Amino acid sequence: MASVLALGSAEFVRRMELGGADGRVVEAAGAAAALAAALADPAAGLVLLEAPLVEALEREAYERAFDCPRPVVVAVGGKMNEVLRRRIREVVGADLLSTRDVP
Repeated sequence: MASVLALGSAEFVRRMELGGADGRVVEAAGAAAALAAALADPAAGLVLLEAPLVEALEREAYERAFDCPRPVVVAVGGKMNEVLRRRIREVVGADLLSTRDVP
Protein backbone atom coordinates (compact mmCIF):
# COMPACT_ATOMS: atom_id res chain seq x y z
CA MET A 1 0.00 0.00 0.00
CA ALA A 2 1.32 3.42 -0.95
CA SER A 3 1.97 5.80 1.91
CA VAL A 4 0.96 9.41 2.40
CA LEU A 5 3.79 11.73 3.37
CA ALA A 6 3.30 15.25 4.76
CA LEU A 7 6.09 17.82 4.51
CA GLY A 8 5.82 21.13 6.33
CA SER A 9 5.80 22.91 9.66
CA ALA A 10 5.46 21.02 12.94
CA GLU A 11 1.81 22.07 13.23
CA PHE A 12 0.98 21.00 9.66
CA VAL A 13 2.75 17.67 10.06
CA ARG A 14 1.04 16.99 13.38
CA ARG A 15 -2.43 17.55 11.83
CA MET A 16 -1.62 15.31 8.86
CA GLU A 17 -0.24 12.59 11.16
CA LEU A 18 -3.55 12.61 13.02
CA GLY A 19 -5.13 11.77 9.67
CA GLY A 20 -2.79 8.83 9.14
CA ALA A 21 0.02 10.38 7.11
CA ASP A 22 3.71 9.99 7.83
CA GLY A 23 5.27 13.37 8.49
CA ARG A 24 8.55 15.19 8.15
CA VAL A 25 9.04 18.64 9.63
CA VAL A 26 10.73 20.75 6.95
CA GLU A 27 11.78 24.39 6.80
CA ALA A 28 11.80 26.44 3.59
CA ALA A 29 15.57 26.13 3.21
CA GLY A 30 15.35 22.33 3.16
CA ALA A 31 12.18 22.04 1.09
CA ALA A 32 13.83 21.05 -2.20
CA ALA A 33 15.96 18.32 -0.61
CA ALA A 34 13.05 16.90 1.40
CA LEU A 35 10.83 16.92 -1.66
CA ALA A 36 13.50 15.19 -3.78
CA ALA A 37 13.79 12.49 -1.11
CA ALA A 38 10.01 12.05 -1.06
CA LEU A 39 9.87 11.76 -4.85
CA ALA A 40 12.58 9.08 -4.74
CA ASP A 41 10.78 7.06 -2.04
CA PRO A 42 9.19 4.04 -3.76
CA ALA A 43 6.67 3.66 -0.92
CA ALA A 44 5.30 7.19 -1.30
CA GLY A 45 2.01 7.42 -3.17
CA LEU A 46 0.94 10.92 -2.12
CA VAL A 47 3.02 13.84 -0.87
CA LEU A 48 1.16 16.62 0.94
CA LEU A 49 3.29 19.75 0.73
CA GLU A 50 2.46 22.74 2.92
CA ALA A 51 1.87 25.84 0.78
CA PRO A 52 4.71 28.01 2.16
CA LEU A 53 7.18 25.32 1.08
CA VAL A 54 5.84 25.44 -2.47
CA GLU A 55 6.63 29.14 -2.61
CA ALA A 56 10.20 28.41 -1.46
CA LEU A 57 10.91 25.95 -4.28
CA GLU A 58 12.98 26.95 -7.26
CA ARG A 59 11.34 26.45 -10.64
CA GLU A 60 13.13 23.18 -11.44
CA ALA A 61 12.14 21.55 -8.14
CA TYR A 62 8.57 22.82 -8.55
CA GLU A 63 8.25 21.42 -12.06
CA ARG A 64 9.79 18.08 -11.09
CA ALA A 65 7.34 17.75 -8.21
CA PHE A 66 4.14 18.70 -9.96
CA ASP A 67 4.93 17.02 -13.28
CA CYS A 68 5.84 13.76 -11.57
CA PRO A 69 3.19 11.07 -12.16
CA ARG A 70 4.07 9.21 -8.97
CA PRO A 71 4.01 10.03 -6.19
CA VAL A 72 1.27 12.59 -6.62
CA VAL A 73 2.27 15.90 -5.00
CA VAL A 74 -0.50 18.11 -3.65
CA ALA A 75 0.01 21.56 -2.14
CA VAL A 76 -2.15 22.22 0.90
CA GLY A 77 -2.96 25.52 2.56
CA GLY A 78 -3.39 29.16 1.69
CA LYS A 79 -4.16 29.97 -1.93
CA MET A 80 -3.12 26.41 -2.85
CA ASN A 81 -6.39 25.13 -1.38
CA GLU A 82 -8.28 26.69 -4.29
CA VAL A 83 -5.97 24.90 -6.75
CA LEU A 84 -6.59 21.62 -4.92
CA ARG A 85 -10.32 22.25 -4.89
CA ARG A 86 -10.35 22.89 -8.65
CA ARG A 87 -8.33 19.71 -9.34
CA ILE A 88 -10.73 17.62 -7.25
CA ARG A 89 -13.69 19.10 -9.14
CA GLU A 90 -12.03 18.23 -12.46
CA VAL A 91 -11.33 14.63 -11.47
CA VAL A 92 -14.40 13.79 -9.41
CA GLY A 93 -16.92 16.13 -10.99
CA ALA A 94 -18.07 17.49 -7.64
CA ASP A 95 -16.86 20.06 -5.15
CA LEU A 96 -15.89 17.82 -2.24
CA LEU A 97 -14.50 20.74 -0.26
CA SER A 98 -17.67 22.80 -0.35
CA THR A 99 -18.93 24.04 2.99
CA ARG A 100 -22.43 24.78 1.70
CA ASP A 101 -25.30 22.71 3.01
CA VAL A 102 -26.60 20.21 0.48
CA PRO A 103 -30.43 20.15 0.20
